Amino acid sequence: MSVSTVLDLSDKHIVHYDYFSEVLNDLKLLDPVSNEVVPVVLTDAYFNSISNYKGKLFMMGRYEFVVGSISNWSDKLLDTMESGDYKKAIELGVNYYQGVYDSAVVELPTNEAERKKLVMKNLPEMIIASVLYTFKVYDTTADKEEWTQNMVELTKVCLEAWNVVDRPDFILEQLFQLYKQYTQTEMFFDQISGVVSNLQTAPYISPSVFSELVQLFVLKPAYHKRLEHLICLLDTNSLDLNLIFSLSKKHRLVDSLFYLWNHILDDFISPFVKFLELAQSTDTKDQVDALKIYPYISYILTGRVYPTGKLFDAEKAKSYVYFFIFHESLIAWPQQGGKVVRLAKPADKDDENEIDSNYPYLRKLMEFNSSAFFTALHEAFEDPLLNTVTTTCDTGDPAIAFGQSVTRQKIVDILLELEPLIENDETRLFLDVFVARNYPKYIQFISVPEASLSKTLTRLAACKSTDKRVRADCELGLIALLSVYTKRNEIPDKVLADMTQNEYYEPLEYIYRGREDRLNLIRTKLRHLENTPNETPAGSKELLELISHVYKHVSDNDETEIQTNSDSSSSSSSSKLNEVREELTHLVDTHFRALAKLDSGTRLARIVSRYAPELHENVRALADDPALQRGYLASLMQCKELIPSKYISLYEKLN
Repeated sequence: MSVSTVLDLSDKHIVHYDYFSEVLNDLKLLDPVSNEVVPVVLTDAYFNSISNYKGKLFMMGRYEFVVGSISNWSDKLLDTMESGDYKKAIELGVNYYQGVYDSAVVELPTNEAERKKLVMKNLPEMIIASVLYTFKVYDTTADKEEWTQNMVELTKVCLEAWNVVDRPDFILEQLFQLYKQYTQTEMFFDQISGVVSNLQTAPYISPSVFSELVQLFVLKPAYHKRLEHLICLLDTNSLDLNLIFSLSKKHRLVDSLFYLWNHILDDFISPFVKFLELAQSTDTKDQVDALKIYPYISYILTGRVYPTGKLFDAEKAKSYVYFFIFHESLIAWPQQGGKVVRLAKPADKDDENEIDSNYPYLRKLMEFNSSAFFTALHEAFEDPLLNTVTTTCDTGDPAIAFGQSVTRQKIVDILLELEPLIENDETRLFLDVFVARNYPKYIQFISVPEASLSKTLTRLAACKSTDKRVRADCELGLIALLSVYTKRNEIPDKVLADMTQNEYYEPLEYIYRGREDRLNLIRTKLRHLENTPNETPAGSKELLELISHVYKHVSDNDETEIQTNSDSSSSSSSSKLNEVREELTHLVDTHFRALAKLDSGTRLARIVSRYAPELHENVRALADDPALQRGYLASLMQCKELIPSKYISLYEKLN
């Protein structure tokens, strides 16, 4: 009982009569809401003027007698086309094809195959005719911008219809030739790339159409990224492989090359060979393209297709990638009859063997862009396949055998073995961050010598990088490493001094909290607070509580010393307590404003009033912040200790 169509019949002037007024004129109804009697309004009767017989409708109008029938699907398509709304007509045809409407109402077969076959007799012609007519009226259209917008929408609808009706080649070929004839191939390319990107399965486009598209847009650098994306999304049968390979190499379509090597030739090493070629070039564009090897490593080692990101069975691919990166010496590729993949010999190296051994490819990848390499490796470490050595049948392929033997421990061992040979400080720094962050995370799978951990901790603490991201990585590395570092109480003063100088406050707080060194913890938190004026560091709210605790501890122990009043050791202990009190009072005095801001002076006023009343004088320095000054004094007025009259009068003056 769904509404199929709504039609306005007011222009038919259907005959109607007032049959019931005389009979029902005196009828009254009771309104249930207001409980009042309301009159009945009677409408005219149309039932003698409308009738149906054998599928026909008969209507008596004042000026004409009308005979009609319910429109079927083809009538509605024709009417919509004749109205000029081609976009709506194609969408309607697609709905009929998909069976969105009740087939019986629009006179379509209920059988799905028969319905689709019947609609397909008309739909392709509608699509082509709509596009052709819209192109032909371009010259007579006054508003070219509006025409372009309508044409873009029509193109999208036509291509979506092509996709719904199982993507027949002849529709796409005819459409492409029309857009080519009217020099609108860019519009066609824009829309087909958008439609293909939203599909769940790889679509097939006739090689003739796609080859022409590639040759047209490969000459336009602005379209290269989208062209590469389209190549990687299509059914490989759509591709003229010789053409695509040659054009990709000629026009630097590196993503396409990587994809084709991987998923057409089942070759996961050639992208690395291409990387070495690009990385050793002096051309800036080649250097930029070489950086694509790092997302490639990340995608493959996390089981994703590069560059689309779709998941795939990547066990073989991972083995080949690990084989290349962590092979101790140079390899030949292809494996059968290939050439040795060599690196360019640096000017300062005389011995050829020096660059042929000691993991040459790993060193090149680390040195070319340390941050990108270790980021990719960091993602790869999440793979559960690295937990243990994989035990499978012998395939006879050394690359797969190597890949199956790779674990986190093996990777870390290789990296630590290479560490003394690394000459670049940045590379060593990112290696340290990598070890520091991953060792605690996978401590059940990785073992690192204590000496190596100490060196890593020392170098991270000494990092003076001006790059905020690098500094953040170093700090996170320090925090992670300290969580499992067994010699926290033996950390040299030089390391602590480096952390302080380089403002690595969170690791310092972690160390001092573990040592229960509250004075240094307070000192560190205050430095952190003062050096981040635009934000309140995590844990700052606890600072006042910590200060109060130390004051209380010092005072309680001091009273105990006075009561016992025994030997010289008590005197020495009392002297130390006085030093702690003086140092703490000095810190509060120096950072009075920052501490007051933590809770609008409320807690600070109580602490100062009880343990260091001489510091109340600092409240006068808060005159430039009346709200803060008032909050401090208001809290002071509630203290139990004796309040000097000068602060009472100042408070009264503010209020």
